[in-house]
Amino acid sequence: MGSIIGQFGIGFYSSFIVADKVEVLSKRDGHDGVSWVSDGSGEFDVADATNLSFKRGTQIKLKLRAESREFSQEVELDKTI
Repeated sequence: MGSIIGQFGIGFYSSFIVADKVEVLSKRDGHDGVSWVSDGSGEFDVADATNLSFKRGTQIKLKLRAESREFSQEVELDKTI
């Protein structure tokens, strides 16, 4: 499993600057999906993910910290483009 984490890279862990929890859902055509969940403590859970709402691709969900929720506002997102 450690090799899975290495594929995300250090940049991925920067999400924990603004998030308490990160969930990555990934799926290939014709296969069940995979869920990776972590709170940034160094521990993580990997599990099969069924009944995903997409056929293929990756979805990343961030549970933003209270003090970081401003970054989810449209006006803030527009500043990053």
